[in-house]
This record gives sequence, C-alpha cells and structure tokens, in this order.
Amino acid sequence: MINSRCELNGFTKFLNNSATHFGGAIHMFNTVYHVYGKVIIANNSARNGGGVVSLHSTMYFYNMTMIINNTANNRGGGVLAHRSNILLYNDIQIMNNTANRGGGIFLKRITTDQLNLHSITLYSPVNVIITNNTAKDQGGGMFIHDELYDISICNEVTSVVTNCLFKINNTDIDFYKTT
Repeated sequence: MINSRCELNGFTKFLNNSATHFGGAIHMFNTVYHVYGKVIIANNSARNGGGVVSLHSTMYFYNMTMIINNTANNRGGGVLAHRSNILLYNDIQIMNNTANRGGGIFLKRITTDQLNLHSITLYSPVNVIITNNTAKDQGGGMFIHDELYDISICNEVTSVVTNCLFKINNTDIDFYKTT
C-alpha cells in the first residue's frame, strides 16, 4: 500500500506469505493503517519485516491482533517500522517471531527532524504481550535503533506497566544509538 488509508475490520488472516525484501504479509509506505478485530498475521517471511513493514506510516492495532511465528533474515521478525508511528491497543500478541535484530519489533529512524517525532505506544486496559521472540544478534522482544523514538508503555488508569508484558525474549529490549 502506498499513499493510502486502509482498514481491516473483523476476522482476517495473513498466513504463509513471503517477500524477497520487505513485508512477508503487509508492506506499507506513507499509509495510515487501522487493524481492528481478530487479525492474525502468522508464518510469514521476508528479509526485513517478516510479518509487517511500515515505512513513513502510522499503524494502529486494536483488539485481538496476533503477530506470531514470522521470520525475517535481517530485521523485524514480527514488525519492522522505519520513521513510523505504532499504537498497540487492547489484547495484542507479538509472539514467537525471529530475526537477526528485533525478533518481535524493530524500530528505526534516520533523521534529526524534531518536528516529526516517531513513536511506539503500548496502551492497554487489557493486554499487550510481547513474548517468546528471538533475535540472533540483539533485541529479542524489541530493538530500538535510534533514541529519537518516543516510547510509551501505559495502562488506562495508572499509567504504569501493569498489563503490558515483555518476557522470555532471548535478549529482551535493546536500545542502540547511532553516532
């Protein structure tokens, strides 16, 4: 998808797809993408972003989205986001994904433009789970390549991490700053 708005609503599956370079199941560029309801992105593969690739885009994942068992040979087994905004809201599972860096999620931003802050927000009155992801090099759960990413992890009432879970990722969360 390029320069568009897209909405997935209801039971949808992206299974057993592959791409040579980017986004085994979904590849978006300059797009606003809303995923509602039960969406399963599973068993996909690509060089980068085994499940989903977001370039210069905004992704909203709501209510029962599963990004599981995806593989990237390089970065972002489940999700690769470059200069993008991501919201994970209410019962999201990013599990059992594999990559060299960022088994679950790989975030990268190469710009010093402070006016265009890129972010990932894990907001959950129920559950956001990032677990059992594997990175051969760094960032089993999440790899953040640039300190210019704004990271928010919160609960609806308390604004603390109570329902968001990062566990059993072989290298957890790695932050990497380019100099």
